[in-house]
Amino acid sequence: MTYTNKEKFLIFTKLMLFLGIPVLYYLFDYPPNTLMDITWVIAFAMLTKDVILKIFLKRQYCDIDGGEKCDKE
Repeated sequence: MTYTNKEKFLIFTKLMLFLGIPVLYYLFDYPPNTLMDITWVIAFAMLTKDVILKIFLKRQYCDIDGGEKCDKE
């Protein structure tokens, strides 16, 4: 599987949110924040969608959009 730069950036951003918020809460005793909890849930949902699309359905964002905007390598 090849990833476009856009996909690499989005995956990196979602992973930082997914892993970073629990680190803030449990390692650095950051006070609970509802907005950050909602952001974490959204990041988790998007990562789950990416896993389902990439691994189980073997599709990319390019296949969904129609392929015209995608950089084929």
